[in-house]
Amino acid sequence: SHDMALRRYSSVMDIIEQIDTIPIRKLYPDGAKKIRRSSEIELTLNDSLELIKDKGQRPLFKAILDLVFRNDTQAIIIDHKSSAKKVSKFADQMLFYNIVVAFALPNLKKIDTYVADLKEGKLKKVSSYTTSAIKKKHFKDFMTKLALLLAPIRDGNYPPRPSKFCKECHIMSCEHKR
Repeated sequence: SHDMALRRYSSVMDIIEQIDTIPIRKLYPDGAKKIRRSSEIELTLNDSLELIKDKGQRPLFKAILDLVFRNDTQAIIIDHKSSAKKVSKFADQMLFYNIVVAFALPNLKKIDTYVADLKEGKLKKVSSYTTSAIKKKHFKDFMTKLALLLAPIRDGNYPPRPSKFCKECHIMSCEHKR
């Protein structure tokens, strides 16, 4: 409806104003011309954790980032969510984005991540990591979580849980796949 569209527009404008309050300019003492902004950027890493430039390579990790501000040593990632009451709910996803960006852009020293809550019109900080911490500690923790998630699939002990997402599932042999 028209009212809903106006509320959504107002929320987006509130988020844009909040983006202006992030200390992006402080990160870039040489001025705004040094800031690179990318939206809907796709980053893929191979199994050597290097950025894939050749589309023929098989990716190990792939991330599509909604909005990235960066210079040569620092980046700010902003992910849009229709609703983000609990920022902690997105911590693993944002950590994954941190990992992909840290390995894809090896000169970075620091990465900050935010969630833009489109419903509330608020920008919420999720994390701030140095890339050395991401590569040394957080990557190992993430891979441990990932291994635990993938083990049942690898072992063939993955009890199906029917849901509305069944038709999009990649497990073709599942009885619930439609």
